[in-house]
Amino acid sequence: MRRRPPKSPVGDRWAGAVSVPYAFVRDVS
Repeated sequence: MRRRPPKSPVGDRWAGAVSVPYAFVRDVS
């Protein structure tokens, strides 16, 4: 489930903002 987002400032920013909380939730669960 590791897909590289399109090379775009918005996509990169969205992925970066979601990557942290997502990893945290996955680690806690």
